Amino acid sequence: MSEAKNTVVATDPYSPSTDNDNFHEEGPLKVTDACTACFEQRTVFTQQVFEKSLNKLVDKVPIPLLFMRTVIQALDTFPALVDFVMGILSRLVNKQVSYASWFV
Repeated sequence: MSEAKNTVVATDPYSPSTDNDNFHEEGPLKVTDACTACFEQRTVFTQQVFEKSLNKLVDKVPIPLLFMRTVIQALDTFPALVDFVMGILSRLVNKQVSYASWFV
């Protein structure tokens, strides 16, 4: 976890959504640690940053392994994202993304 936090702290504060997107390229344990560290830093990783990041992640092919975990964590942290998340889920349904790739 401390390695993930150090990565977040060392990142460019002007591009937090890009950093969050890049975390999804790592292994599952690193992704969960990095995302948790991001959610703890609400002054940098705001609701708007997560909206932007989730918008980028939903368009990746294939969908990132822990995408739905990140969506659920974003909803838990920012309940106002519910309408936005409904739009994201609608996009996944329209793309006919396999249900198995949504959850781990």
